[in-house]
Amino acid sequence: MNKSKKNLLVLSFHTCPLGKLGTESAGGMNVYVLQLSLALEKLGFSIDIFTIDHSECTEKITNITTNIKVIHLNTVQQNISKEDLYNHIETFKRQLINYINEHNIIYDIIHSHYWLSGIIGKDLSQVLGINNVVTFHTLAEIKNQIKGQQKESQIRLEKEQEIVKSTGTIIVSTNHELEVLTNRYQIDSSKVKIIPPGVDLSLFKPKNKMNSLKQIGMGKGPIIIYVGRIDPIKGLPVLIEAMKYLNPDKKPKLLVIGDNRIQNDATDQSFELIRRYKLEKHITFIGTIEQAQLPLYYNAASLCIIPSHYESFGLVALEAMACKTTVIGTKVPGLESIIQNQYNGVLVEVNSPQKLASAIEKLLTNVDLNIQIAENGYKKSKDMTWDSFALKTSQIYENLIN
Repeated sequence: MNKSKKNLLVLSFHTCPLGKLGTESAGGMNVYVLQLSLALEKLGFSIDIFTIDHSECTEKITNITTNIKVIHLNTVQQNISKEDLYNHIETFKRQLINYINEHNIIYDIIHSHYWLSGIIGKDLSQVLGINNVVTFHTLAEIKNQIKGQQKESQIRLEKEQEIVKSTGTIIVSTNHELEVLTNRYQIDSSKVKIIPPGVDLSLFKPKNKMNSLKQIGMGKGPIIIYVGRIDPIKGLPVLIEAMKYLNPDKKPKLLVIGDNRIQNDATDQSFELIRRYKLEKHITFIGTIEQAQLPLYYNAASLCIIPSHYESFGLVALEAMACKTTVIGTKVPGLESIIQNQYNGVLVEVNSPQKLASAIEKLLTNVDLNIQIAENGYKKSKDMTWDSFALKTSQIYENLIN
């Protein structure tokens, strides 16, 4: 690495930032890590991202740019569950330290993403004598409050407490995360920095709707879209249930962008609801697509629906807003931090199919209102870029390095 630059060690243990979005372990955090790294490079950082080997990995070291590379450590067997990864942390850590020693690298700071990486970062911080910044992305205490969701392990709860106590700086996306950390994890609020993520405005931008519909083979529409992992916490079954309440003569086409091959309660329930309500001709599973293709689908859609039971932030909402597509989301802290209800988006109660259906019908029939909300959402997105996010993050790094 180039010592004229600041050398950043990024830990993304359980998921590779190059992983295909919409699969079981690839979502907003992958975008966050990659886009932050690209923006930090412009500010003079050289970045090594360490992650586990995975099925899509063809090379141990992938050079994203001149100053950013992803290093895949062959720690575990392919496609191991996230719950079992904890048992492989020590192996990963040993391999990482060996890599650092073999390549004679001197890092200036560590940034750990998610609690599993936080464990590794906590120990590496002591070994290397440098600071460890942590972004949890999700917290066990928050997830355990979500009705109907599987409880997080006691190990995770205990390890998050250890990480919080030993880490000097934690970056969060919302005030809600700050409140949870101070109230439930008993952390000094001065250790927590709120920096909302951004959106790539060079990629996500408005395009002609009719041309976009034509390019994806959807005729005149209207279509609505769901973008994300098909995971119980993301609430896809709620959206499918809402589809049954829509006017049968004017029912929009729902496109689901995400890996529908994942075996979990959300996929099973989704397909069961589609069969029960005979919605086969109204719902199409697109599968996973490259991020570069996403703007085409956002622009083709009349609405982007985010029916989540929980969102730590909601990058999908920001991407849709940047494409001037109206977002209907749920009243969860991550979405409430960027959506002002009935102004730059619409928020409905969590797990309320009928209220969701009502909001969809209202915006599909009231075109002027839809356009106005989309315009306000677009204006909101213009203020939230990865460059501004990286600048604030780099200032935290610089203070800790100095």
